[in-house]
Amino acid sequence: MAVQQSLDSAESPGDDATDEARPTMKRGRSLVLDVAAAVSLAAALLIVRGFDAMDRLPVVGVGEAMPWLVGTTAESGAVDLDSDKPAGPEPDAADEAAIGRSDTSLADTPPPRRSAGIIADFVPFVPDVAAAAGPPKTELVESAPPSSGQLAEDPPTAVSASPPPRKVEFFLTQTKAHSVGFVVDCSSSMVGNKFEAVRAELARSIAQLKSDQRFFVVFFNDSFFPMTGSSRTPQLVNADRRHKEEILGFLGSARADGGTNPEPALRFMAGLRPDVIYLLSDGGFMPLAEDTYRQLGTAGVMVHTIGFEVLGGVPILEEIAKRSGGSYRSAGAANAAPSLYFQDPRAVRAALSATDPSVRREAVSVALVRQLPYVREMIALLGDTDEMVRNTVHEELLKLADGSDFGPHDPEDVAPAVARWTRWWAMRDWKRGSLLASLASGDPDEVWLAASVIRTGRIDAPDELIAIMRGAPSPVWQEIRQALRQCCPGVNYGPSDDATADEVAKAADRWAEWRDAERRRIAEEMHEKKVKQAKEKMRLARVLIEKNPTAVIRRCREIMRDFADTPSAEEARVLLDELGG
Repeated sequence: MAVQQSLDSAESPGDDATDEARPTMKRGRSLVLDVAAAVSLAAALLIVRGFDAMDRLPVVGVGEAMPWLVGTTAESGAVDLDSDKPAGPEPDAADEAAIGRSDTSLADTPPPRRSAGIIADFVPFVPDVAAAAGPPKTELVESAPPSSGQLAEDPPTAVSASPPPRKVEFFLTQTKAHSVGFVVDCSSSMVGNKFEAVRAELARSIAQLKSDQRFFVVFFNDSFFPMTGSSRTPQLVNADRRHKEEILGFLGSARADGGTNPEPALRFMAGLRPDVIYLLSDGGFMPLAEDTYRQLGTAGVMVHTIGFEVLGGVPILEEIAKRSGGSYRSAGAANAAPSLYFQDPRAVRAALSATDPSVRREAVSVALVRQLPYVREMIALLGDTDEMVRNTVHEELLKLADGSDFGPHDPEDVAPAVARWTRWWAMRDWKRGSLLASLASGDPDEVWLAASVIRTGRIDAPDELIAIMRGAPSPVWQEIRQALRQCCPGVNYGPSDDATADEVAKAADRWAEWRDAERRRIAEEMHEKKVKQAKEKMRLARVLIEKNPTAVIRRCREIMRDFADTPSAEEARVLLDELGG
C-alpha cells in the first residue's frame, strides 16, 4: 500500500488564537517580541557552541541505512518518524511498487561526510586558539592504552574483530600497523632538495596505505604544524581516496625554516595514539624529557626514527627508537619516490608511458590519488609488458571499484578485462534508468558491470537486484549480496561464496521476505505516527468548539481529508454532523 498523503504537524495555540480573536494577539505582541529576542540570542549562543559537537555525532536513521525502504527524496512521500513536519505528496500509482525510489544519477548520491579537517595551509599550532574553542577531543595527556583489537580513536563498529595490521613503509623502514603518525623535520637545515624529497616520500607512503588504515602528519621546527592546524578536534583520518587527495594540498604548502625541536610535536602525536610514529630529522636537537618518554610508553606508541642525509648515526634519534621499541636507520634523497605528486598533470600523463616501469607504476598511483582524468590510459596498462605495472594497475582499479574485480583473471583474459574495465568506467556516469536496463539485459558481463556500479554508487534498486540474483552467475550475485548488505548493515541472508544455484535462489527469497517485512514494519510505524497526529488535531479542534465553531468545521474537514484511514477521521465526521457542517 502506498504511503498516504502528507501528515500535517500539530498546530500551535497561535493558530487557534488567529481563529478566535486577533486583538488578543496585538495586546501581547510587545511582550512576545521581547521574549523572542532573548530566546533568539540564547539560541544563537548555544548553536555556535554546539554545531561542531553535533557534526561529530554519528546519527544514523532508517532512511540513511535503508533509503530504498523509506524514501530519500521529496518526491517519495516518506514520513519522518522523528518529526512532526509535513511529509511530501502522496506517490502516484506508478510509484507504489517502489517506496521512495528516485531516478537519479551517480552525481545525485548523498554527499560525502564532512572532512576530518585536513587544511591546505601550513600554519603552526596555536594552543590559545584551540583552548578558546573548548577542550580538545583528543587530550594530550597520559591515558590507559586502547583495548586489544580496537584503537583508542576508533568509533564503535559492528565488526567484532579488527582486521590485521597492514604494511607501512617510509624511507625503506617497513612495519605493520593499523594507524601511523608522521613527525617530520621542517627546519631551515632541511630546505631545498632535501625537503622536496621528504614531501615526495611522505606523499608516496600515504598513497600506499589501505583505506582501513589511518594516518596523521605533523611537521616541526621551533613550533609544530599539524595537518589540521589548530583544530581542537585533531584525530587520525582514514587513508581513503579523499584524504589522500587532501593531504597533498597540505604537503604542497609545507616549507622549511626555523630551528629544530620535535618534542612538542611528538607529545601532540602521542596524544592521538597511532600504533606507530615515524620521526624524521637531520639531527641536532635537545634530548627528550622523561615525561615525553612516559607519555609515549603509556600510549603504547612505537617510534621508528630516520636520520635524513646524515653521516653515520644520530645518537638522540637512536635513543628515541630504542626506548620506544622502534628502529633507527639513515636515509637520503636518493631513497625518495619520484616527485610526480607535485608535478604538472601533463607530466603524470607522460609518465604513464615512460620507458622505466617504476615510473609507470608511480604514475598510476599518483594519477588516482590526484584524481587526474587518465583512468582510460591506466586501464590500457593492464596489458603492460611489466608484471609489476600490471599488478599495480589491477590493485588500484580494485580500490577504485571498491573490490569489484573485472580481471584479467588469466593471460587470455587481458583484452576482455580491458574492455570490461573501460565499459565499467563509462557506466559510472549513467543514470539509474540506463543502469537498470543493463541489469536486465541478460548479457553476463553487462549485468555484472551494472550490478557493480549500482552497488558502489548506492543506487536504489533492491527489487531489481533481488530478481536478478536468481539464476545469476557467481560474480553477479556476489555483487548483489554486497549491495544489499551495504544498504542494510547487520543483515546478511547470503548466499555463501560457494553456494549452488538452488541456494542462491533461496537466498534471494530470504532477501525478498526481509525487504517486505521491513516495509510492512515501516508502514505500521508511519501509520502510528499519523494516528497520533490526527488525534492531536482532533483535540485542538475540540478546544475551539465554544469559541470558534467555524474553525472547528474547517479542521474536521482537514482531518477527514488528510487522515481518512485513522479513527480520528470518523470522530471528525461525527462532530461535523453535530455542528451542522
